[in-house]
Amino acid sequence: MNGRLSMKHWIYGDLNDAFFDPQVESPLGYRQAVTTDTTWSSPAGIDNPDTNWTYQIIAVDGSETELGRSNRFGEHEFMLP
Repeated sequence: MNGRLSMKHWIYGDLNDAFFDPQVESPLGYRQAVTTDTTWSSPAGIDNPDTNWTYQIIAVDGSETELGRSNRFGEHEFMLP
């Protein structure tokens, strides 16, 4: 069996913590979706200037062994001193 056929993507996100760690900080609280599809979208935080959103995708194989992580991506507003 081709391992890619059983590959899944765990999609994690947070609306106000750009540096959350899905492996350490209550992982299921940050999990937005589990998908075998190649597309996923979420309207969370989009077009809302009061919301900062961040996502990270972790690819896993059929036995849920991590294969790799995406960079964090999203929209962040940082206050400068």
